[in-house]
Amino acid sequence: FFRPDSFSSGFSCLLPGIFLMLFVARLLAWRQAGQRLVGKKLARLYTDSGTAAKDYRALRGLPGAVAVSMVVMVVHICMVKYDGSHPHTANDAMKQYVEKEQKYREERLEATEKDTPVCPGGRFSLVNSWGQPFTLASLGGKWALLYFGFTSCPGSCPAEMARVAQVVAHVDERLGREDVLLPVFITVDPARDSCARVREFVSEYSPKFVGLTGTPEQVQRIAKNWRVYYTAPDIFCNEDDYVLDHSNLVYLVSPEGRFAALYPPEYSAEAVAQGILGHIARWTEARDELPPRTSLPRPS
Repeated sequence: FFRPDSFSSGFSCLLPGIFLMLFVARLLAWRQAGQRLVGKKLARLYTDSGTAAKDYRALRGLPGAVAVSMVVMVVHICMVKYDGSHPHTANDAMKQYVEKEQKYREERLEATEKDTPVCPGGRFSLVNSWGQPFTLASLGGKWALLYFGFTSCPGSCPAEMARVAQVVAHVDERLGREDVLLPVFITVDPARDSCARVREFVSEYSPKFVGLTGTPEQVQRIAKNWRVYYTAPDIFCNEDDYVLDHSNLVYLVSPEGRFAALYPPEYSAEAVAQGILGHIARWTEARDELPPRTSLPRPS
């Protein structure tokens, strides 16, 4: 009836120790009584037997063995309790798992950031959902919203894709043009996200979406330059059924191909659209013109 996770200090082991001492004392008393009573019965039953002495010694040593076993068990419990590497309840086990996972992520992130530029941005070379090469210059001088995710994402990616589509719709409505802001989806799971799979995924949100994929090396390079964190689990049951852990941010890219702003998921679509319109207004005021009307070629 004593819960191990309720022990908060060394004093909490005092009460179990008292119960243990009483139990051992009781065993010793029973042993002394057993020596007298059981010994006499054995003497009557095995008067002429040569095994009487052997059976008597075995019975006499039983309480001592039980007492030693109990002492060892309690000492082990105390040692495990105060050894931080052993979980004692489901909550303890979950807490240790979360701490180890967080430490692992921090180590991976630190290793990634050693050679990573401070400011996101940089050239990249991928392929679009039609298998054609796509680089930063392929944006055609448009403003762009980059989102990094994967098509098998169960929750965060669909929500962010829908938010990006809403942002683009708001901006198009306010500007009265549909060729200023381009939404771009870049997969961080090139092993599973083929061109056809990416094309099907982005088509569910907006016909304006451009889906990009590439080789694992190409995806690693753009993720490093744009400071995108993603990692696959070390252990999974099915090679085609696993979930990636990745950063959940939307990047605004200027017509010159430079990083302009970063929008976390806490911002609503209206707030993001308002921020983008501010960037476009300042950019337009400085150049007295909107980006040129261009369109990306799409194979039939």
